[in-house]
Amino acid sequence: MLSRLGYQAVGLHIELGIGEYSKRSLEVTQAFARERGLELLVVDLKEAYGFGVPELARLSGRVACSACGLSKRYIINQVAVEEGFRVVATGHNLDDEAAVLFGNLLNPQEETLSRQGPVLPEKPGLAARVKPFYRFSEREVLSYTLLRGIRYLHEECPNAKGAKSLLYKEALNLVERSMPGAKLRFLEGFLEKIRPRLDVGEEVALRECERCGYPTTGAVCAFCRMWDAVYRRAKKRRLLPEEAVFHPKAPVARG
Repeated sequence: MLSRLGYQAVGLHIELGIGEYSKRSLEVTQAFARERGLELLVVDLKEAYGFGVPELARLSGRVACSACGLSKRYIINQVAVEEGFRVVATGHNLDDEAAVLFGNLLNPQEETLSRQGPVLPEKPGLAARVKPFYRFSEREVLSYTLLRGIRYLHEECPNAKGAKSLLYKEALNLVERSMPGAKLRFLEGFLEKIRPRLDVGEEVALRECERCGYPTTGAVCAFCRMWDAVYRRAKKRRLLPEEAVFHPKAPVARG
C-alpha cells in the first residue's frame, strides 16, 4: 500500500525459527516482494544469535510471546536506524490497537497509555513509528487483501494459543456485535479525549546501552540482558561452546 501511494518503502521480514510456520511465512513474504518488484530485507534470528524463538523461550525463562516480542521490537528498530530509515510502518489494525488499549486499561500504567497511538516520534537511536491501518478493522484489511489477490498465510502463530491479546479481541468482538462501531469509538475516544489529559510527569531519561549503544533506561537494555542470560545458560547446558559471545548487531540479508 505504501509503495502504491508513492512512498519509498522497503519490507522487513524476521525469520523467527518457529518450525514450518516460519518457513511458510518467509516463502509468502518473499513471493509477495518478488512478484511486485519490491525490496525486502531479511533477518534470521537463529543465524544472527544462535537460537530461534522456541529455544529462546526455554533458555530465557520468558513465555514465547514475550521473548519474541522483545527481540522483534529491538531488531526492527536496529535495522531501521542502521539502514538509514527514519520511519517504521507496521500493519497494526483497529482490532490490534483496541485489544492493546483494553489490556493497558485493565493493568493501567500512565506512561504506557501515554505512548499508545498511531504515531511515535523519532528520537536519537529510535526510528519514528507509524501505524497507517490503525483505523481499519481486520475484516476491512482482509477484504482489501482478497480484492487485490494478495496471497497470505492463513494460520496463526503456534505460540499465540492462550495469548491474552486473543482474549481481549474476543471480548471486544462480542461488544462489537451488539454495538457496531464500538471498537473505533473506544480507540478514538481514548486518543482524542483521555490521552491528552494524561500527566506522566517528566519524560524518563534515556541513556546508551553499555552493550549495544541503543537507548535504554538502565545500564544495559532488556534485549542485551535477555540474550546475555541466554548465552550463559546455553553454555552451562553445552548448547554453545564456551568461547561463544553474544553480539547485539543482527546481520541483514536482501530477500
